[in-house]
Amino acid sequence: MNNHQQTTEQVRCQLAEDTDFLLGNRFLKQQGQATAGRQDLLFTLDVGQTLVGATWLRKLDGDYWLRSLFVSADYRHQGLASQLLQTVRHHIETLEQANILCLAKPELTDFYLKNGFQSLAFQALNATWQAQFSPYLQQHPTWQIFTTQP
Repeated sequence: MNNHQQTTEQVRCQLAEDTDFLLGNRFLKQQGQATAGRQDLLFTLDVGQTLVGATWLRKLDGDYWLRSLFVSADYRHQGLASQLLQTVRHHIETLEQANILCLAKPELTDFYLKNGFQSLAFQALNATWQAQFSPYLQQHPTWQIFTTQP
């Protein structure tokens, strides 16, 4: 499948448990992404019977840190990452009643804004989140912080 071909197969985004959790982590590891721990929430994205995306979240100070949102190159530019992100947001915002924060490369700004996230200044973070994000931002000073909080 090329980048501009829309999939007609069934798309399924879900909170991964048991075997799906292991498969989601294996997928992320194969893509060179960080993997989830057992205490984390991992979500997978399947097209038909093929695992094509995953992301995971770690609870921190009452909210969640979105990590390793990844969709296979052949399945990008079809809205699938947005579908995965909307599934995650629904779960976290309605079931957990928490906010989501993430760090993103500058080229992903439009993606996060389009999906209802807002840019957040480092100084607006509490001490726990500043301590967590600081090493990443020192290594990647152009990365931005995004949040779902109002």
